[in-house]
Amino acid sequence: MRARQALVLGLLYVLAVVLVVVPDRGKRATASPRDATAAPELPEEDSTALDVLFVGDLALGEDFARPEGAEPPDDYAAPFAALGDLFTHCDHVIASLETPLIDAPPDHLRDDEQLYWSRADLAPPVLAEQGITAVSLANDHALDFGEQALLDTTLALDGADISWFGAGRDLAEASEPLHIAQDFGEAGTSRMAVLTADAQTRSIKLAGDGIRPRRLHLGRLGEQIEALKAADPELFVVVYPHWGQPYGWQTTEQQEIAQALVEAGADLVVGQGSHMMQEVERHGGAWVLYGLGNSVFTSLGQYQKKRRALPFSFALRVQVAAVDGELRRTLRLYPLHTDNLANGYRPRPVTVTEIGEVYWRLQWFGYEHDRHLKAHLRLEQDRFGRHFELRAPTSTEEGS
Repeated sequence: MRARQALVLGLLYVLAVVLVVVPDRGKRATASPRDATAAPELPEEDSTALDVLFVGDLALGEDFARPEGAEPPDDYAAPFAALGDLFTHCDHVIASLETPLIDAPPDHLRDDEQLYWSRADLAPPVLAEQGITAVSLANDHALDFGEQALLDTTLALDGADISWFGAGRDLAEASEPLHIAQDFGEAGTSRMAVLTADAQTRSIKLAGDGIRPRRLHLGRLGEQIEALKAADPELFVVVYPHWGQPYGWQTTEQQEIAQALVEAGADLVVGQGSHMMQEVERHGGAWVLYGLGNSVFTSLGQYQKKRRALPFSFALRVQVAAVDGELRRTLRLYPLHTDNLANGYRPRPVTVTEIGEVYWRLQWFGYEHDRHLKAHLRLEQDRFGRHFELRAPTSTEEGS
């Protein structure tokens, strides 16, 4: 049986490349951009739609290990240059801010490669200009310089009109969801609540009532989801956890947590913290994206050191639009190339060949858990780049 599965999965890579590189007749949207005579006819954007973009770990850092003689960047906007206008187009862009925003670290900590920081005077206005509207602070680097630095981070974000969630002076404040709503007239109102928590930090010891990130306590998080859905059954609940193994694929613990979250009522689970793409699966009626990877993260990274690490990450665009008097939700997954050593600290959309590799890897690592994943991923292209449209399975697929 294993030999047969290996053969099937081995053929998926060839199929992936054929599906992406060779355009179907009458389907020019998958044509290679190198073929100037086959420019894709891209669909028009719905200007009335609500677009919410989820991206992975974000850090405009000053302290990371760099090639000898290299100076820290003073242009925080430069790493966004190759991403086009995907971020600035969307109404809401949510990222995991994995760096405190401070004036400068103490001298004795300045060269510690394990501590992240970004300049409080430079980072917030750049993030706002680049379309970032909200950040999660529930991660393992939020307290790199203590609770006062985390408090300073929230003040810097407030000054740039960037919302933050996942941290607080008490559990109630740290657990407060990010709420997003838009009225579509006769079609109704789209309501979304985004919950976040950190599962990578094993213990947090602080004195007094200092601000701290929310830890992932599955029981409390599940009860919160159930309460939100009971109060508003139409609420679309997204869980955005910081979890998993850096530069690695999903763990058994992630799967167990994701299943429990979906059973509690989560409509979508979008993980971050892995620094690379992780598996995509369906649990019941909900999509689970185990790891988005990085967005803009100005470190050397470990893509070329870790044997199974891939230089790819994801951005997830959730679009809500009124169609025939009803609200319809579309999920689009945009692969990004995020290996800074290979792209010069300029994350970018994947090439036509690279998206074939992403497609194959998703099939390979997700096959044991979702045999119908191939049928759920539709390869598309729009003005923002090549992507997968995530489709709900048929009743036959869900029952098999």
